[in-house]
Amino acid sequence: MNLRYTLRARKFRTKWDPAEIDWIMDNVNTDEVCFDIGTHKGGWTYWMRKAVGSAGAIFAFEPQPALHRYLTKLFAPNYWSNVTLENIAFSNKEGSFEMFVPGEAGSTSPGASLKQEVAVHEADTMTTTTVTTTTLDQYVAKHSLDSIAFIKLDVEGSEVDVIEGATTTLRELKPSWVIESEARHIGEDGVRELFSKMEEANYSGFFFSTDGLTPLSEFDFSRHQSQEGERFWDKASYYNNFLFTPGN
Repeated sequence: MNLRYTLRARKFRTKWDPAEIDWIMDNVNTDEVCFDIGTHKGGWTYWMRKAVGSAGAIFAFEPQPALHRYLTKLFAPNYWSNVTLENIAFSNKEGSFEMFVPGEAGSTSPGASLKQEVAVHEADTMTTTTVTTTTLDQYVAKHSLDSIAFIKLDVEGSEVDVIEGATTTLRELKPSWVIESEARHIGEDGVRELFSKMEEANYSGFFFSTDGLTPLSEFDFSRHQSQEGERFWDKASYYNNFLFTPGN
């Protein structure tokens, strides 16, 4: 295994997203199926694979070509035989669309987005690349998947579009989700729309805070996603990961 990758993955559990990763390890079972949508450099994929074990399966999706090439090499050994890596993005329709990547030509970025107004906030310069999109429902049907235990969704402002393309998946497969969503990207109304769509699909919502897993009813944009000060998104009191669990 790549030592640098292992050390980076461990930071997700010890520093960057400890509560979220702990939830996966406590609630995802061996032999289950997980989706990592917006894989970036594979930090969450590492823990999902540990949770499901060799009998489970991970589907990892990274549309940025350079990152996909990096992950292809990383996941090539037999150790990763149960990880399916796809170079696609999810949205509410199929097609080919521009992805806006903050930084100079050839750069990769965790802030890359299908929405230019989101990516423009991440850097002074920006490049574009053409990516293939599909819907979650179409992908699930194409691959005849009848079970998904958990989906991590980090798509920089396109989360509502992805949910719009996942109505059958939400209704029939009922996976749990961790979804990153921020008012700085899609406005408070956009985040509320996400909450509403998940509630309509009979999901209960929570957010990961320093107080533990907290009901979505207690989320307050002025307190929990305040945009005051420099690098406000790095403050300990800024929360942007939401857990959604299915009802009966």
